[in-house]
Amino acid sequence: MLNLSKSSPSPYSSAFSHVPHLPSPATFRRPSPTRSPLAIFCFSNALLTKRYCRVLFLALFSITFLFFLLKLSPPPSFEPSQLNYIPPGADLVLLPPPYPSSPTHAQRKGMPPLFEAWKEYERTLPQHAEDDETTKFIYMKNHVYASGWGNVLQEMILNAHLAFLSGRSFVFDNYTWDRSTSEYSSFNGKTIPSRVPVSTMLAGPIIGGSFDLTHLSDPFFTIDPSPNSHPRAVSNEYYERVCTGQKKVIDSAIVRDAVMSWDGKANLKAWTNHLQSLPDRCVELDINAEHIFNIWMFGSPQILTLWPSLSESPIMRQFTHSPLILGAFERHHHLFGVIDTKSARPKGLLHLIPGLGTFLPDVLFPRTRRENNKYSRAPLPSSASPSNSSLSLVDLNQLPFFYPHSPARPNINDTIPGLLVLHIRRGDFAQHCVNLVKWGSAFNGFNAFEDMRDQDGFDSAAAGAGTEPPGDEPISPENESDFNARIAGLSEEEKDHAREARKGSVDAYFAAKRDHEDRVVKYETAKANYLERCFPNIDQIVRHVRQVREAAALASLKANSNSPRILSPPSAPLTHLYVMTNGKPPFLAELRAALELDAIAHNTLNIPPWESIYTSRDLELGWEEGYVSQALDMYIAQRAEVFVGNGFSSLTSIIVMLRKANGVDSIKTRLW
Repeated sequence: MLNLSKSSPSPYSSAFSHVPHLPSPATFRRPSPTRSPLAIFCFSNALLTKRYCRVLFLALFSITFLFFLLKLSPPPSFEPSQLNYIPPGADLVLLPPPYPSSPTHAQRKGMPPLFEAWKEYERTLPQHAEDDETTKFIYMKNHVYASGWGNVLQEMILNAHLAFLSGRSFVFDNYTWDRSTSEYSSFNGKTIPSRVPVSTMLAGPIIGGSFDLTHLSDPFFTIDPSPNSHPRAVSNEYYERVCTGQKKVIDSAIVRDAVMSWDGKANLKAWTNHLQSLPDRCVELDINAEHIFNIWMFGSPQILTLWPSLSESPIMRQFTHSPLILGAFERHHHLFGVIDTKSARPKGLLHLIPGLGTFLPDVLFPRTRRENNKYSRAPLPSSASPSNSSLSLVDLNQLPFFYPHSPARPNINDTIPGLLVLHIRRGDFAQHCVNLVKWGSAFNGFNAFEDMRDQDGFDSAAAGAGTEPPGDEPISPENESDFNARIAGLSEEEKDHAREARKGSVDAYFAAKRDHEDRVVKYETAKANYLERCFPNIDQIVRHVRQVREAAALASLKANSNSPRILSPPSAPLTHLYVMTNGKPPFLAELRAALELDAIAHNTLNIPPWESIYTSRDLELGWEEGYVSQALDMYIAQRAEVFVGNGFSSLTSIIVMLRKANGVDSIKTRLW
């Protein structure tokens, strides 16, 4: 046998003529017809040596094996029908259309979406398939409308929790801007949809998903763990159909007048007991009644007395974001410093071999790759209505396959290291924050947890709460020359009387002027105190961001020294910034430049500079996504390493609640 080691000469060199025992010329005879083409190469010394033959044989074997393996394995696809089997009773959610998608007729006309697919999805919820005639309902028909998403959602969460405690099915409604029959409404001169299905923003028990009853506990109430004791939420459309002619309409004053307090726990207990005592199957609040959980309760720290119950509720524990929101985040996850991870893969032999699921399918299954964005129809429960056959539904638990960087129920382990999110309100808050002064407002109740008050509390009394605007300046008296000209024709006695009257008028004027000036100073001071916490200017924002970054860096240092005070310090320097805002582009450009400059000019702790700064205006959103972008901002803020919110904002309150329920330390949740 030939020695083909590195020391051996090339088989094509002249040195081979001196090697003894060369094969006889017969070896080079033409191969017999029974030999394979591979044998031609392997046994012809003029073509390949045996070493290279082995490599060739291994390569051919591998290619052949992979070819049959790929043919026998299902091609990778993002089609729901090719996912794992969907078990009966699974929570199905609607997948949004691919982005970008072909514009609809309404979109081409410049009209906002009406979310028809989401409305149809809500109709296909399994509990809507039939009426068992035993389920009890509670419909807060007087729910908040024509308000921001934060105002609506905070009430919705508490209403759903109350329904859960009372053993009644929560009747959810659209996010409503206009109660009229028109599909469209107007806001700031722009056409908007009058109603948006809540399923565009949320999933889970609050809009009809199943309850996880395995870990139920409540400090105030005894919870029955049987599934029948906690029926799923239903849509108002379904409620109106099954409750025709059997509704009991009640007024919220029945309980409010009995409680005579804004205490959260007292009201929650009173309403739970009242609803449980009603034998009626279909109970609804009068559409014109005051809200059960009203602005006075949300604006008071007294609402926090119900937090021990709410924080343990499935409404909070299973708070779930919709696929529309998850899809928008997934496309933008790189903006927030999220580390790329490989997508989850369907089960199959192909995906046991790393890398083949990305390269080879493009070669062997080009058609599949082209159709990845054309979601097919998932298997549906037999009880669902036929109309849902046009919907792309998937099991909630399979969403990580589609959105590997976007958990639907993010917990503390899904925190994005190094991400700082700021909530900066502009627009209508310019006047709203000024009005807060004369209203004597304090921070929203859920922005006033004790540990947050110690850190970023707002003393409204010290800030000048209730200070009235100074009003108009006093009218100055007639000047002396005009006065003298006017009394020139009077007698001396009349002139003396006129001069005396003028002196009193002048004295009164200067006294009123001093009082007005004092009131101006007092009011402007109070307004400045409120605006710094509610409507901070760029200098104030930059200074506060610097302080937050320094506090985060110091917390990390203390954690490294095993300080017992720090429970969950930031695990990375804050180098990625996202601003959730309705501010205009010029303001945001100025803010971005100021933040970048300050991170370099004032950096005593050697914190790394910003790696990225993005705002709500930088997101490229689809037609439907653009009208629910506030829910996307909320999702990003929930997952931030550190969040700085607006204490007077209900949207900040929701984010604070979600972070608090997930166990995020107060050092990571701050307020202006």
